[in-house]
Amino acid sequence: MNEELKLLYEIADGLKAEKFIKSYRSFSANYLNKCPPYLSVLKYLHKKPSLRALSFLLYKLNVQKIYPEIQTQLHLIIKNKLCQKELR
Repeated sequence: MNEELKLLYEIADGLKAEKFIKSYRSFSANYLNKCPPYLSVLKYLHKKPSLRALSFLLYKLNVQKIYPEIQTQLHLIIKNKLCQKELR
């Protein structure tokens, strides 16, 4: 599993522990703004999450004012993805 996907699972596990979500499916729908099986599909296909999903997650965490250290990590990941896009 790639590092970005591992981070998403860590965030989802934290949100589950704090009762913000009930499942990975609800995490995908409510925190990534994607279809419910999104995380499972990424894991199965060995893909990285989209820039859009990461951006929406950062927005949701920011609005809820939770996980500031993870927000910083997400910001750096998004910034790096944007820089890679510009280089292409």
